Amino acid sequence: MSYRDKLARNIPLFYIAEFFAELLFIIPVFVAYERQFLTFGQMGILAALRFAITIILELPTGAFADLAGRKMSVALGLLLNTVGLSIQAFAPSVIPFVAGTVMRAVGDSFTSGPAVALAYDSLKELSKEKEFGKVRANVVLIVQASIMLSSVFAGYMYNVWSGLPYLATAISIFAGSMLYLFMQELTIDIEKWLNGNYVLMT
Repeated sequence: MSYRDKLARNIPLFYIAEFFAELLFIIPVFVAYERQFLTFGQMGILAALRFAITIILELPTGAFADLAGRKMSVALGLLLNTVGLSIQAFAPSVIPFVAGTVMRAVGDSFTSGPAVALAYDSLKELSKEKEFGKVRANVVLIVQASIMLSSVFAGYMYNVWSGLPYLATAISIFAGSMLYLFMQELTIDIEKWLNGNYVLMT
């Protein structure tokens, strides 16, 4: 398979990976689950902490994506989310649950931006960047369908075991991370981690 063929394959892989990454079985049940450990006020503080960590890490993780490659950044971010959700699924108390949330926040900072950038740059390399709007619209529809589908089963999972929606989401996100590893990284001039390049990039 040629380099251009692999780039073209990135788009369908992007669709499938985003479908799995957005099978968020936790959405309808996370409040009930978190109430085992946290008050509503503490839940709000934890959510704010998660967003703050993601924002603070946007620059260093963005530099990582530029240096190590976008697919590696997204795959790593999704893997961190997988671990964080798995910790939360089996959390016996508040401290492991918070640790899982922090890990997910770090993971979010690695995935914010590079996934869409990889799709756009793939199209641009193929001289098809005008199709990006269509691709982006398709992804939005796929994500919405994924969330709706996962929401249908979330309550049943929760009745079986309260941690099951978290574990199922972790497994689904892991599948998405593996699909990103099969994508073709663009042949750009990626500098090595030498002479403080990462610090300079950040």
